[in-house]
Amino acid sequence: LTGAAGVLQTPAVDVLQGGGLTFDNASVNHADRLDDATPILLDSGVLTFFTSSAGSSEDLGPVTVIGNAEIEVRPGSSIVSLPGVYTVDSITRLSRGLFWLRGQNLGNTGVNRHATLHITGTPPALTGGGGAVGTPQRSIIPWAMATSSTMSSTANANTFVTYDAAAGLRPLDLGTEYIFTLGVTPDQNVRLTSPAHNDGVAEVNALLISADITGTGTIEVGSGAVLCTASSYVDNNLAFGSTEAVIMNPDVMVLTGSMTGTNGLTKGGKWPLVLSSDNSGLTGPLLITGSIGNSRIDVRNEAALPGTGPVVIRSTQTTGAAGIGVSNNLDPMSPVEISRDIVIESGLAGLATLNSSTVGIFSGDISGNGGVVINSAGSWGTIVLTGNNSYDGITRVHTGNLRIESDANLGNGGAVVLASNVETQGLEIAADWITSRRVDVLYQTGFQTNEFDAVLNGPLTGSNPVHKYGSGSIILNHDSPFRSSLVVWEGGVEVNATSPATVELFETRLGGTGRVGDVFLYGSVAPGSQAQPQATLSMNALLWYGTSSVDFDLGPAGDLLAIDTAMLKDTSTGTTFPFHFTTMPGLAPGQTWELARFGFTDFDAADFSFTGPAGLAGSFEIVGGALRFHVTAVPPTCDGDDNGDGMVNCEDLNRVLNAWGTRGPVGDVNGDGTVDFDDLNEVLAAWGTTCP
Repeated sequence: LTGAAGVLQTPAVDVLQGGGLTFDNASVNHADRLDDATPILLDSGVLTFFTSSAGSSEDLGPVTVIGNAEIEVRPGSSIVSLPGVYTVDSITRLSRGLFWLRGQNLGNTGVNRHATLHITGTPPALTGGGGAVGTPQRSIIPWAMATSSTMSSTANANTFVTYDAAAGLRPLDLGTEYIFTLGVTPDQNVRLTSPAHNDGVAEVNALLISADITGTGTIEVGSGAVLCTASSYVDNNLAFGSTEAVIMNPDVMVLTGSMTGTNGLTKGGKWPLVLSSDNSGLTGPLLITGSIGNSRIDVRNEAALPGTGPVVIRSTQTTGAAGIGVSNNLDPMSPVEISRDIVIESGLAGLATLNSSTVGIFSGDISGNGGVVINSAGSWGTIVLTGNNSYDGITRVHTGNLRIESDANLGNGGAVVLASNVETQGLEIAADWITSRRVDVLYQTGFQTNEFDAVLNGPLTGSNPVHKYGSGSIILNHDSPFRSSLVVWEGGVEVNATSPATVELFETRLGGTGRVGDVFLYGSVAPGSQAQPQATLSMNALLWYGTSSVDFDLGPAGDLLAIDTAMLKDTSTGTTFPFHFTTMPGLAPGQTWELARFGFTDFDAADFSFTGPAGLAGSFEIVGGALRFHVTAVPPTCDGDDNGDGMVNCEDLNRVLNAWGTRGPVGDVNGDGTVDFDDLNEVLAAWGTTCP
C-alpha cells in the first residue's frame, strides 16, 4: 500500500505463505491505509512498515501469527523527533505460530532513525525473571526472535524479543540483557559467544547459542526458548519440563545430546536442526515451520525425531522451507524409515535425504492442505513414499529421486513437478503406475520405469527433456503440450494421443496410435498399442538411422506411418533399413499396401529390406508421397494361425481374447465377422501345429 491512494478497505487481511503486506510511507505519508480494527493474519507472511523522513504512523487491529511470520519496521532518514510510530491492538499466536521481528533501532527512542511498535491492548505474555530493562533477568516472548540494528531483509535473527511500555516490541539487548556463562541461573537469559563446557546441570531462562557446547551435562531451559545464531554443536542434553520447547535456528544447530519434556517442540528459523540421539523423551506435539531457507529437522533414525503423534509441518510455496531430512552417515547404504504420519498444514513440506547413498522411506500417511517437495537445496538422494497419502498439493522433485509404488503415494491428485535439472535424477516407479494427474517437466529430468509401465492418462507438460530409463514403457494417453524431447535410453515410449514432443530413440522403441513431433529412429518403431495392435502412427518428420527397424503389421487393417514432412535416411550407422513384417489375415498375392506417407524423402526403394514369415515375398516401391510394398507371395496358412507367423500358439490365443466380441479382423480366425467361441475353438484345436 503506497502513494496517496494506497488504501485497503476490507473486513480482514490474510497474508499467506511467503506473501507480504507493506505499509509504504517512504515517499508519501498516509496515516490510515487500513482500518484501525481490521484483523491481520500472518500465515508465514510478512508485515512491513516503511517510514518517511518526516515520520510516519499507522494504527492497526489485532495481528495473529501462524507458521513462521515476519514483522519488519523500517525507520526513515529522520531526526530523533520524527520517528515511525506504529501500533497494533494485539499480537497473538495460533497453532504454535512464531514470528521474526526486524528493524533498525527498533524501540531505541533516544537515537535518530528509529521507530516503535506498540501494542494498545494486552501484550504477549513474557517469560523469565521479570527483571528491569537492561538486566539479564529481563523476560522474553519465547516464541519470537529478532534482528537488532539492521534493515537488511537477509540478516539473520540474533536475539530474543521483549516488550516494555516505553519502547514497545524490541530486540533483547545483546550486551546488557544476557549473561555469558552457564550456571544455576533459572531467571536469567544466557548468551554463549565462545565455546562452553558443561558436565553438570545448568539452568537458564532462555538460551542463545553462537558457539559449541561440549560435555555430558544437561541444560534446563525454563522458558523453553533456544536460539542458535551461528553454526554450533551442542553435546549437552536439553530439558524443557512441562514448557513448550521452541528452537529457532537461523543457522545450523547440531544437537548430539537428547531432549526431554512433555509439551512438544516447535521448530522455526531457516536452517536445519540436526538430531542424532534418542529424543523419545520429548513428548507432545511436533511442529516444524519455516518461511525461508531449509527449516528442517534432520535425523539419523526415527528415534531421533522428537514428539508424539503426527509431525505437523507449516511451510511456504518455496522449495521446502520446512520439513524432515534423513541421513545415516554411520551406515550410508542402510535406508532410514520414518513411519510417523505427517500433516502438511500449508505450503510445500520438504522431505530430503542428505547424501546420495542413503534412501529415505516415508511410510506413514501424509495428509493436509499443502504439497511435498523432494530434496530441497543441499540434498540429492532417493526418497521413497509408500503411504496411502491424501495431501492436496503438488509433488515437486527438486533434486535427487522420488520412488513411488502407486499413484496413491502422491496424494489427492495434485500435479507431479519434475525439476531436478539432472538427466539421471527425477521420478522412479517400483510398480506399474497409472495416473490421471498432470506431470510437469520444469527442468530436464530422469524417469526410471525399471521393468514397469507408467501410464499417463493426464497431460505431460513442460519444455525440457525427459530422459527415459528402465525396460518398461512410458505410455501417453492424453493430449499433451510437452514441447521438448523424450530421450529414450532404455525400454520404450508409446504415444496414443497428440504431443509435439521430439522422440529420440537409442536402440529403444516407439509405439502407439497417436501423433508426435520429430522422431530420431535409432532403434525400432512399431505402430499400434496393446489395445489397438494395428494403427496409424503419425509424426512431423522421421530421421531413420541405418539398421534401425520398423515393426509392421502388413495386410488389411494393418499399420501405417503418417509423416507430415520429411522421411530422411542417415547411413552413419548402417545402410540397411529393414521392416519386420507380421502378416494379417486376408493378405494375398498381387496386393499392394501403403507403409508410409510423407511430404518428401531422400530414400530409394532399393534402400529397404524386410523380414517376415517364411514364404512372404514382395518388393518396395515409392510412388508420389508414399512408400508401398507389393506382395508377390504369402506364407501358407494354417487353421488357427491368426497372426500368420506359421505357428499356432499363445500369440494367436491372445489376439482372440483381446479382440473378444469385436468384428475383427484381428482375432477373427474363421473370417465370419465376429470374434467369439468359434475362433477360440479353432485356435485350441490346432494348438501347437505349424504350417508346412
